[in-house]
Amino acid sequence: MPGHECREAPDALDARVGGGRVGKVLAELLHTLTGHQVLERRRYQDHPPRHEYLLT
Repeated sequence: MPGHECREAPDALDARVGGGRVGKVLAELLHTLTGHQVLERRRYQDHPPRHEYLLT
């Protein structure tokens, strides 16, 4: 959705959905999508390092 930002941490998402694997699954999905150039990873904070993902 244009203009919508979602920077919720995977741990917070795990707590909301009752999972425990959300962070791992999300990391694998983001890695796959960036590898296929569907998403672009950009750092928006250095300390601690944080990234956002944008559609290409």
